[in-house]
Amino acid sequence: MKGGISSSMCLSLDWDALSGQQVSISHSDGALSVVDVRESDIEVLEQRENAHDFGAWCIEYDTWRPGILYSGGDDCHFCAWDIRQGLSQPIFREKRAHSMGVCSIQSNPLNEHLLVTGSYDEKLRLWDTRILKQPIMEKDLGLGGGVWKVKWNPFHKDLLLAACMHNGFMVVRVKDHEFCVVMEYKKHASLAYGVDWFKGLQEGTATESVHNNAMLMTEKSSCVEHHVSTLPLVASCSFYDRSLHIWNVDIHL
Repeated sequence: MKGGISSSMCLSLDWDALSGQQVSISHSDGALSVVDVRESDIEVLEQRENAHDFGAWCIEYDTWRPGILYSGGDDCHFCAWDIRQGLSQPIFREKRAHSMGVCSIQSNPLNEHLLVTGSYDEKLRLWDTRILKQPIMEKDLGLGGGVWKVKWNPFHKDLLLAACMHNGFMVVRVKDHEFCVVMEYKKHASLAYGVDWFKGLQEGTATESVHNNAMLMTEKSSCVEHHVSTLPLVASCSFYDRSLHIWNVDIHL
């Protein structure tokens, strides 16, 4: 690898889908790194020490705007960076909206100017990237746990998943300037940590072969076959029990 990179723990990384060659990394010491990944070599393009005062929990590329990067940290700061200008200074730093650490950020892949943040303060916040002074929508979900991970549905622009640590997983609809929880999944026995949508089909449904092979894995390696369905498919995982669940989102789309 060419160039220096923080030796601290990597807390998050994101692949730049627009360039196809860059990966950004956030670190436990608050540093951010941008790495060029090619078949022949790996090169550190940008490195910013102390981008956040404490651990940088998350990093995310803008789905629509090349070179724009977002980060969130345990210092409660939500930042935007333009890689083309380097990482010496953020182009935006918001310090007051989140009362606890910013755990997750994601740009909406179907709506150019929207992104969502999740925080330890148990709130979801919706932002307009054209006016990042304050969130355009905020909801205290009262979930009993921080919003550790958020994921927009790749086929329905108003649906997102939230992994809510001590209170399971939520399917949330964003409509008419409101967040509404439309489904809960609480079958994990440990911290709700990771979650994502199945992206295999353009209509957002799984094939019969995928469903026939979908299994709920536990620490003891037992498994349960799932029935064939045309509903959106989700994979979720929890922390201490190291389990992976695959389940359907049973709502009206």
